[in-house]
Amino acid sequence: MIAEQDKAIAAYHGMRDTLSAIPRMTTALNHARRHAVDSVNRLIEEFEKSLRLTREFYDFLKSREK
Repeated sequence: MIAEQDKAIAAYHGMRDTLSAIPRMTTALNHARRHAVDSVNRLIEEFEKSLRLTREFYDFLKSREK
């Protein structure tokens, strides 16, 4: 599960970078691009929080096995 979350985060980083690289065009497109990048950034933050919690939970479970 942790490996899959890492892959998803990497994929969203790539998507964000691709969106950021779109050249400036019309005002509407520039606003939409900026909004999309902000949304993907927030999504990445949530995935990273989830990954941290998953790792903490995994470590907790591993420590209970001993």
